Amino acid sequence: MNPETLFLIGTASIYAFAATVPITIAGANISWGILVASLLALAANRKKINWAAGRSPLEKPLWFFLAVSVLTSALGTDPAHSFQFTHQDLHKAWIYYLLMIGMGSFQTPRWKNWLIASFSVAAVLGIYQALPSLLSDIPSFHKIRAHAFVHPVTFGGQMAIALMGGFAMLLSPENANDDKTRRLSIAFCILIAAALFLSHTRAAILSAIAGIGVMLAILPKLRKWILVAIPLTFFSIAALEIMLPDRAFITQVV
Repeated sequence: MNPETLFLIGTASIYAFAATVPITIAGANISWGILVASLLALAANRKKINWAAGRSPLEKPLWFFLAVSVLTSALGTDPAHSFQFTHQDLHKAWIYYLLMIGMGSFQTPRWKNWLIASFSVAAVLGIYQALPSLLSDIPSFHKIRAHAFVHPVTFGGQMAIALMGGFAMLLSPENANDDKTRRLSIAFCILIAAALFLSHTRAAILSAIAGIGVMLAILPKLRKWILVAIPLTFFSIAALEIMLPDRAFITQVV
């Protein structure tokens, strides 16, 4: 295969992944498959594959996550049952390496733009789904949760990751003097936060706030904002408890 065509296909597969991951899992799977084929073709043509691209700051936390997954499965009440789902966590690891090596081997300068666009589409649709139900007088347990193309819990997890990604983009030193990118990051975070809140996924909301809290703790100049993140956590959960009394966590505990 012509090297230029091969690089074009590899780049397109990464863009396709970014454009489809919050919208269609099938589309994302197809993109991964094309990316694998592109890397194999790259190796067959004796072109350089950037294996070192997998060594990013995310690598160690990912392996820590896998270790915790295995440990909790082993120490659970039914390890045999728990280990049946371990492959789902291993899947995250190989996809991480595939994408990082793919982006390091092909030219993908606009992959973030595709990712921002696809998450924005999913967030807008989720908000559109949830707002009419939220403003109606039907019992809260029957109100429609923002979910876009997936289950509300999955959607909440997607929006939590997108929110942390947008916040990281906002804090990135390379964007410190880029007002356009910073404004885009702020708008993106507000949109995603609204969709996350309307998903009513408490664990995802807490995870996003915890992730943002860690980012603030890492950067000395921003540590004072942790004092804002703590009451924000309580406010978010309290608001959900009041808005959705039939689904309230406190009610279940009582």
